Amino acid sequence: MRVALLLLVPAIAHAETKPTLDAWYPRVSAGAGIGYRVGDVALLTPTGPDLMLQAELKVRPLLFLDATFDYAPGTASNDFLAQDVDIESASAQLAVRDILMSFGDRPENFAGDMFVTGGFAREWLGWDGGGTARNLVMLGFGVTALLPHEHVDQHLRFGFRLLFGRAPDPGKRPAGCDGPCDMPTKTEPYDLSMVMEVSCHIGH
Repeated sequence: MRVALLLLVPAIAHAETKPTLDAWYPRVSAGAGIGYRVGDVALLTPTGPDLMLQAELKVRPLLFLDATFDYAPGTASNDFLAQDVDIESASAQLAVRDILMSFGDRPENFAGDMFVTGGFAREWLGWDGGGTARNLVMLGFGVTALLPHEHVDQHLRFGFRLLFGRAPDPGKRPAGCDGPCDMPTKTEPYDLSMVMEVSCHIGH
C-alpha cells in the first residue's frame, strides 16, 4: 500500500500542474490579417482585398469579445457598366467568438481549435458618384493554430465570414422580366458578402 501511494504522488503533482484550456488563451490580444472579399452591393458585384485589425478580450475560458476594423478597397462591376468602378468599404464590428473544440496537449507545444463567431457591424460604403452607410449581421467560423509559447501567446487564424445587409437604395433591380413571362421576377433587397482571411495574433 505504501509503495502504491508513493507511485501516485508524482502523478497527482503532474495533474495539478497541467494547464487547463483556460490557460491556453490570453486575457487580451491584438491581431492583423488580410483576406479576399466578394459580394454584392445592390446591382454591383465588388471584389478585392480585405485588411483587418482586431482587439480581443477573454470574458470566459472559451468565450471572447472581439472588436474589429475592416478596410476593403476594390472594384465593382455589373452587366450594364461599360467598365468597372472603384468601390471601398470601411466597417467597425463587434462580435463574440466561441471555441467549439480544441486539440493538443499544452501551450508549450503546438495546439489548435475550431471556433464560430457572430456579431454586428456598421459599414461605410463609397463608390464613384455615391456612398452610403448601413448595418450588417456577421456569421463566421474558422480554425486557430496555437504556436508554442511560454509567456506571450502567438497564434494564426484561418476564417470565413458571411456579412448580410440591406441593399442601398434604390436597392436591387425592381421586379420585371427579361423576356416573356406570366409574372414579374421579384428580387429580395438584401446583400451578401463573403470574406476569406488569415490573421496573426499576439496576447498575454
